[in-house]
Amino acid sequence: DKLESLSDTRYLRGVCYYHLNRMDDALRDFAMHALKNPREPNAKFYAYYGLTHLHKKQLSLANRHVRKAYALNSTDGLVLLSMGCLASQQNKPQEALIWLRKAFATRQLDADTIRKEEDMLRSVKSGSTYK
Repeated sequence: DKLESLSDTRYLRGVCYYHLNRMDDALRDFAMHALKNPREPNAKFYAYYGLTHLHKKQLSLANRHVRKAYALNSTDGLVLLSMGCLASQQNKPQEALIWLRKAFATRQLDADTIRKEEDMLRSVKSGSTYK
């Protein structure tokens, strides 16, 4: 784990588990990566970590990780999408729409990424602005 070439293996495997909807496995790998890399500067790591917690309905942990991701990079599309998902899960649809507009404006997101998170955006999905 001390070799630089291996430092991101848990993070990358966690992302794979995340996309395979194996959230428990993803959380385990993200937690191990965070333990081994306490000063992780990667905003996407914290965005994925927070989104995984959101999928598990763990809002307080998700809030901590998503906000850390935003502090590291406030212009990344995935980070802004995770902020929108967090706001939606906190039942703040207007705030979620603001984050989603910012995320879409980055032009960094693809349809699969957005589709994956749609279930967490239920507080804003019914509105015509979102559609």
